[in-house]
Amino acid sequence: MDKQKLLDQLKIIPELEELEIRYRFVTYNPEEKDIKQVAQEAGLRLGQMIKTLLVKNDKEFYLLLLPMNKEVDWIKLKKFVGKKDIELATTEEVKKVTGFEVGAVCPLVKDIRIYGDMNIMKEAFISFGTGVKGVEVILDKNDVVNKLQVTLGYFTKD
Repeated sequence: MDKQKLLDQLKIIPELEELEIRYRFVTYNPEEKDIKQVAQEAGLRLGQMIKTLLVKNDKEFYLLLLPMNKEVDWIKLKKFVGKKDIELATTEEVKKVTGFEVGAVCPLVKDIRIYGDMNIMKEAFISFGTGVKGVEVILDKNDVVNKLQVTLGYFTKD
């Protein structure tokens, strides 16, 4: 794995700098499918690794931020967001709306409301996909919540 080759593919650096967010990148084998192995390679705990899910209702899309070791509780989410019908976006919609592939979605997407599960606040630093499989970006949780205007609540399974 050529780390520099992976880093050269990143397109999110201008957004991070525009938001004045301090960041650093970690790399892992992009062919690795086991998330526990990815965390170990990247030097992260599963609770630090945040998955970014695109969901939708009949009118709009939303991004959800939750720890990799948690699952969405759809009943809690619908109540929290105040919408009856929310579902995962399709693979095609994820690419079209975010510009990223499933598995590498970064929350630096303009004009989409972002909801974060409170569990993302348990770690001082959290990581996200960067749009490039094999690279995670590590950010201060408070920068993420404040600069990306994340609405926090509880919507994961206990």
